Amino acid sequence: MWQKPDLTGSSLTPDNFDFELYTDGSGYTDRFGGCCAVVRSLKHKKFFSCASAFYGADTARAEFEGLLGGLQGIMDAMDWNNSQGRALLRARRATVFWVSDREDLVGSVTLKADGTPEFRRKNTPDLWVRYEWYEKLFDVSACWRKRNTVAWQMMADVVASECRTMMKNYIGYSIEEGKLI
Repeated sequence: MWQKPDLTGSSLTPDNFDFELYTDGSGYTDRFGGCCAVVRSLKHKKFFSCASAFYGADTARAEFEGLLGGLQGIMDAMDWNNSQGRALLRARRATVFWVSDREDLVGSVTLKADGTPEFRRKNTPDLWVRYEWYEKLFDVSACWRKRNTVAWQMMADVVASECRTMMKNYIGYSIEEGKLI
């Protein structure tokens, strides 16, 4: 059975991976959302973040978008968005240490020894289809952490919240009409 990982004395540390990925998603009942991914790699000498804002999402979907955006950001930063890059990754999947505060998503990304996910992948099937494409190229080790316990995770949280707020302020929402204006 899956348990929240305790990294104390564990070999599961960012130093053992090609990339570190810290994500957060921000959503609210108004359906405005934002997400952010912070990516670091000492091995490849990379540090960047990517963020997005959208309408029509809850927090769980926003967090998942952060994970997908971070994996795509790695593809972009490493120039792996071509047949040669993908061939390299199929020969040796890049390892990613991913930190999130969404326990259900971490459990759904974490695979058991038999290759099946710890938690069922039942919600947001469109995002799982996208993730399964990345899963062929990346070996993602998911790590659950309480909200804002890691500095890079805190940065992702602040940016994701700001993206959601900017989207809401930019688009506006008509309560009376119940539609975007």
